[in-house]
Amino acid sequence: MRKGTQEITRVYKRGNSKNYYFQWSDNNGVRHQTSTKTNNKKEAFSYANKFIGNSANFEADIISLKDWITLFVNVKTNPRRKSAKLNGTRFSDSYSELQSRTAKNLLTVLKTKPALLNKSISKIIRLDILNIKELIIQGKGHCRTSQILFSFVKIAFTEAYQEGIIDSNPGSEISNIHYKEKKRQAIPAYILANLIKDRNAFRSIEAWAFFTVLATTGMRRGEVLGITPSRINNGVLTIDRQWNMKKFIEPKGGLTRIIPLSKLTIYALNCLEKPKTPDSLYFNKHCNWISACFGQARMYACAKFPDDVDILQGMTPHVLRHSLNTALLVSGLPAMLVAEYLSWEHQDLLRMQSRYTHLVSDNIIPVANKIDELFEPKETPFSNHISM
Repeated sequence: MRKGTQEITRVYKRGNSKNYYFQWSDNNGVRHQTSTKTNNKKEAFSYANKFIGNSANFEADIISLKDWITLFVNVKTNPRRKSAKLNGTRFSDSYSELQSRTAKNLLTVLKTKPALLNKSISKIIRLDILNIKELIIQGKGHCRTSQILFSFVKIAFTEAYQEGIIDSNPGSEISNIHYKEKKRQAIPAYILANLIKDRNAFRSIEAWAFFTVLATTGMRRGEVLGITPSRINNGVLTIDRQWNMKKFIEPKGGLTRIIPLSKLTIYALNCLEKPKTPDSLYFNKHCNWISACFGQARMYACAKFPDDVDILQGMTPHVLRHSLNTALLVSGLPAMLVAEYLSWEHQDLLRMQSRYTHLVSDNIIPVANKIDELFEPKETPFSNHISM
């Protein structure tokens, strides 16, 4: 039992003792046995519950906002990681590291408010949470980073509440920071095919191969960087890890998938220098060339396809994933097969497909014709008023 999280449900007598005892655990998971100093069961219950409540309140009084946020900075002391272990839920190392970076960024934003940082979390009220929200917006504006930072604030206080460290959650039901998300657009398949055919669009064979594998598999950047010979067998690739932060980590969502590679993908990998060992990377693990690679390919594509500049300026590794999804669905492939190939079968199909599919009709004349067909007038005395 975590202290302060719930009332005591059992008191007991130990051995020949006349008084009742109860058990509780501290935040380090160490169990303790404490005497209620009474042999009256009702009074023993009251004593135990009061003890638990006082312990939780004392802890909340001595933990400052800065102390609580700092716990999330260290992957090993992250309260959410501890809760996940207790609840038997998944909490990956990569997510712990992401929360660590977010906690550090939040401390940087709040460093101009030492009084707020030093305030005990039990004394934090809704107005303080709203002030933090305002500080984030002042420092970062309305953007994805601001949304992540404030989401973390709400998560941190929810965790404190669930652990019984605070009696109420001051961040509950406060809206998140909203921003206008830049809409991605799928790049037409014929443009990508032309780029892949023309190696002059890329600064090196490695850059060309990287682009080609991304475009023809829809894999995420880290998954492509993590490809090694040991994961390829008879043209079939096992994706059970990715290369990120200069090390192998589990794939997104912890989901392993196995996909057959196209002949073009295999050809691109074969154009690279063969890795020295089965677990050596195909691509330069330092990856300093990726941004420059896409920058050059983007400029080349814009010059070659001037009518599609607006779409091509947004070309990134992840946009290629969107583009393949869209192209496969337009070709008539069943949506479930596409979802399986791109590793979405563990998520709501319609929701994910709607986010990753970008279709805009360039010919809506048939719509007007259908309206005419449905609402054809019996008489058209004004038919000559508008030229067709």
